[in-house]
Amino acid sequence: MPLDLNELLDPRTCAVLTHELQASIVGEDAPLQELVAQTRPIFEPTRRLLAGARAVGAPVVHNVKGHDAVPAARPNSPLASALAKLGGNSTTDPSVVPAIGPEPSDVRVERHHGMSAFPGTELDSILRLLGVETIVATGVSVNVGIFALTVDAVSRGYRVVIATDAVAGTPAEYARAVIDNSLGVLATRLTSQQILDVWSSGSWA
Repeated sequence: MPLDLNELLDPRTCAVLTHELQASIVGEDAPLQELVAQTRPIFEPTRRLLAGARAVGAPVVHNVKGHDAVPAARPNSPLASALAKLGGNSTTDPSVVPAIGPEPSDVRVERHHGMSAFPGTELDSILRLLGVETIVATGVSVNVGIFALTVDAVSRGYRVVIATDAVAGTPAEYARAVIDNSLGVLATRLTSQQILDVWSSGSWA
């Protein structure tokens, strides 16, 4: 059966979710500078996508990593250990980067442990209250956060669209391989412009 993009991206049942597009992760002074460099090109398509979502009435939700709930807890992964050594755990700034144009009307969900958007947060409840069935995923990183978000969302019954030019990971070649070979079997892959084209051509009551 052909995929009906108008139904998949119906703004009445669709939300755009940014993942960790925040100062402490992708800001100029963030500790993972390779990821910072890979993320800069996605800011503009993400900003346009968020503006397009608001224009058609689709919710915009920002998932950010706040201060650890238990600061004294030992890191439980190599990535967490590396971030601790770089000061990432003590300098967490959950503010969304201005480059993607956050608005006061956007929804913000903060998590305080782990690497994934759903466990231990109100994200699932908020999305269901908003009537969301499809999540358009943007942000970082394809390696961990976006991959975990997609698996968790699909496991909870959501459909996921990866905005391919609005996500980033390191190294870039590996991120592309994850999008093509792992996320490709779990989610629909579209560019931000393809998504915007669907919204601009639809008739939304």
